[in-house]
Formats: sequence, structure tokens, C-alpha cells
Amino acid sequence: MCTGFRIPHKKTRIFDKYQYNPTHIPYEAVYNIKRKPRQAIWDEENPKYEFSIQPPTKSIGKTLIGELEKEEKEKLIEAKDFKIPDFRPGDLLEVSEYLSLSEKKINTYKGIVISIKNKNSLMHFINIVCYHGGYIANIGLRVNNPLIAKISVLKYGSNKNKNKLNHVWKEEWSKAKVEQPLIKGKGYVPRGKKMKEKRRNILGNIEDPLNLKSSSKNPVKAQSMVIEE
Repeated sequence: MCTGFRIPHKKTRIFDKYQYNPTHIPYEAVYNIKRKPRQAIWDEENPKYEFSIQPPTKSIGKTLIGELEKEEKEKLIEAKDFKIPDFRPGDLLEVSEYLSLSEKKINTYKGIVISIKNKNSLMHFINIVCYHGGYIANIGLRVNNPLIAKISVLKYGSNKNKNKLNHVWKEEWSKAKVEQPLIKGKGYVPRGKKMKEKRRNILGNIEDPLNLKSSSKNPVKAQSMVIEE
């Protein structure tokens, strides 16, 4: 039941908006500030200051670690007997890895690349879905590992796949499915010679409006024809 009683509204001050405190007591103690002592060169008419050379950035923090990793990566690449190919997610790879360097035992994995991490660094890491030990397995390998004996691309997949295709593969895949690259797109032409042949055919069908092929032996004359027109 409403009795008609109203609580009086407290009028706000303009100082409340800016959190002003009228009873504020300032800090009266002296601040402990360490200042540079006065030098005699400041009182000279024409002072000559000696500027100190700044240390190079290569010896600081993450830049130093990056330089050391780059040197180590170059040493590992030079020590390998093969050249690391340019592979992408969706390609079919065959990777040979030493189980023991002394006994020269090699284990071979043949499968699809589903993810690539840190491609341009020492910790270059890839995941391969392959048929191993009677099961479909997801195996992680480091490309710059000295135990890697050989890496070869058997078949190329699509050019524009994502760097991580973990959502694509399934444990129910068969052995034949794992040995086929991931190709997406209608009328797709894989990387390699077919792509170059297709480009040559496209360029060969283009007509020459200025008829420069006949005057290709004399380039100066061909340029003059273009300028006059």
C-alpha cells in the first residue's frame, strides 16, 4: 500500500563527477628522487658530448635466440644428404626416420600432411596421417631432426589448403584413403608440369593486336611502332 511518502533526492554536486575531495590533505613528505649529479661540462660555453654506441639488437632477448636458431638450422640442413622439398598440407609424403643411427634401422611413414607448424624456424613440425602397425595413426615429426633420413613428395594435393586440417581426417579411414592426397575444387590442376602447360596454352591463344611477333627480331622498330600508335 502506497502511503505517498517520498525519500528526498540528494542533489549531486559537480565535484562528484570528477571525484573531487574537498577535504584532501596533500602529501607533505619529500619524494625520494635520485637525480643525476651536476657535471662540469654543463657550465662550458661549447660543450662536446661523447655519445656512447648502443649495443646491437642481435644480442638482446628473442632476437639473439632467433639468430642462434637460424645458425643451427643452417648447420642441420647442410649436414643432410637430401634437399627438403616444398610440401603443403594435403600432400602425400614418404618420410624415412632412423630408429638407431648405430644400427642404421629405418622406419618409413607414408601418409597425408594434415598440419604444419613453424615452417621457417628450427622447430619445423608436421603431422602425418598414415597407416602404421595395422591402424590409422597421427604421427608428429620434426623436419630438421638429424634422425630424418629422407623426405619425398609422392603426390601433390590442393594449393590453397589451410595449415591445419585436423578436422578432415578420421580414424575410420582405410589404407587406400590415406595414400591419396587431399584435392579440393572443380577442375583442379595439381602443382607441377600440368600447371605450366596450362599457362602456356592460355598465353598461346591470346591474339597479338599490335602484330609485334613479326617485328620481334628488331626490338627498336617494335617500340617505335607502339609509340607512334
